[in-house]
Amino acid sequence: MTNHLTSHNLSYSAGRTCLLDRVSSCFSGGQINMLTGNNGAGKTTLLRLLAGFLKPDSGSITMNDDKLSELSLRELARRRAVLPQHDAINTIFTVSEIVSFAELPFAYQSKQQAIKELKKEITEELEIKHLQDRLYQTLSGGEKQRVRLARVILQAKLSRQETPWLMLDEPMSSLDWGHQHKLLNYLRCLATEGFGILAVLHDLNLVMQYADEVCLLHNKRIFASGHSADVLDENNMRDIFGKSYN
Repeated sequence: MTNHLTSHNLSYSAGRTCLLDRVSSCFSGGQINMLTGNNGAGKTTLLRLLAGFLKPDSGSITMNDDKLSELSLRELARRRAVLPQHDAINTIFTVSEIVSFAELPFAYQSKQQAIKELKKEITEELEIKHLQDRLYQTLSGGEKQRVRLARVILQAKLSRQETPWLMLDEPMSSLDWGHQHKLLNYLRCLATEGFGILAVLHDLNLVMQYADEVCLLHNKRIFASGHSADVLDENNMRDIFGKSYN
């Protein structure tokens, strides 16, 4: 069964400032869904609402047939893994310890050997296996980002849901060109395995190259959504960004 993440008429404000205005969307698991748009369009706010980090002022969110508002924090952690835009890891931990934080929602439910094999697979894929014993604070920005990605991917892989969600806010941040494309190809492989991928990206060239479905936001609302070739056409690019990316 395909996993669907659906919102209906979502609105959210911080004080008197509207950050999202009556947004309805539907994202499917098993593919790469991307949120894009200009600065302040509402991309991060929508992602945080769909992840359950924020509560909407109005509207509803469902994951399959389950209302997000009725899921416990533990159940949410088992259904989706989230990479925030900003690094909030300030305490001194090793790389291995930070990746292992992914196990917390699944305590006593997974075999240690299976977890060990998953860690090996993910850390090798993201090219951080050699950093396992390093203190996180000694790493470069790109290395830190790959460690954070390893944690959320492990969390998603430990889920028993058929298609758990990876929700990634600017996952390309601090990554060089080579690691950006390696990560996106890895996400494409995860999508073919059934994972739902929802990512905020600013780089329209990467969006056009890798996204299966695109949601283009503008002025706190959805301007267009659908296949990348249809959404990121010349007219929409000119209307939103003032230039063509063709």
